[in-house]
Amino acid sequence: MKKVLIIGASSCLGSNLATYLRRHYLVYGTYAQHRPRIEDVPCFQMHLDEDTPILGVLKTLRPDTVIYCAGITDTQLCDRDSDLAFALNATFPGTIASAIGRFGSRMIYLSSAKVFSGTKGNYVENDFPDPQDIYGSSKRRGEEILKRYQNVFVLRLPTVFALGSLNQRSMLNRLLRQLWRGEKIACISDETRTFVSGRDLCQAVGLLVDADPIHEGIYHLGSSHSDTYYGFATRLARALGLSTKLISPVSGAHFHGKTVRHRHHDLSLGLGELRKQFGFEPEKPDEAIRRLQLGLKQGVFVPSP
Repeated sequence: MKKVLIIGASSCLGSNLATYLRRHYLVYGTYAQHRPRIEDVPCFQMHLDEDTPILGVLKTLRPDTVIYCAGITDTQLCDRDSDLAFALNATFPGTIASAIGRFGSRMIYLSSAKVFSGTKGNYVENDFPDPQDIYGSSKRRGEEILKRYQNVFVLRLPTVFALGSLNQRSMLNRLLRQLWRGEKIACISDETRTFVSGRDLCQAVGLLVDADPIHEGIYHLGSSHSDTYYGFATRLARALGLSTKLISPVSGAHFHGKTVRHRHHDLSLGLGELRKQFGFEPEKPDEAIRRLQLGLKQGVFVPSP
């Protein structure tokens, strides 16, 4: 059975991946502070810095695939500490890629649609990256570093909606809490995104775990459907039988201010190489929301109160 090591298994996406991949592989995970409790997935603490004995970890586990889900996604934190952003989103992934080459392992690096400016939309894999903020620039730098190594797969992510555990602050957890509590919610209505489910992410990563090395390169977890945060929130509320009256549309400037460089008007990702190489088709948004609704009713997922 193949071994998979998830760097950052305590993150929302990391824990979803671990839960999914454990059905097919022997999965291990790392965490920095909060130890995830995922059945059949041993997790150990590993800080991401220059003192981390990553070579020793890899030599001990000998994973067939390393999935990098760690790093900094908070754009404001990236702006405040660009050195840390580039270290965790670019330098450390490069260190891992260099080390795993000694063992014939592969690496899957989760990147972001924010390597693009958002001026075009429906981005495909061969569009030229033009990030507009520190977060996007650090992810782009990570991609550039990883180009030096073989058997590396880069998966650029759109907005992924997935439920996290109690100590995780996923977008979906937060939105559901606000809807159930009857709180007022301000959602951006003038910025377009691609929304895909955590299930889509897991299935796409599973394809890359098993892919022939000749298919290494950059992939987009895209879709032919796009929406705004306001559109997604109202669609979710209606599906759950909740009122949309407290959801108000606002401009992205409400959150980002008037600084143009922080506005990503259209970061939608097209579905190109995943479909071409592997026949991958994401769920339609309404189908994904209906499945989420069913899971919530059955108690399959229970977000934090």
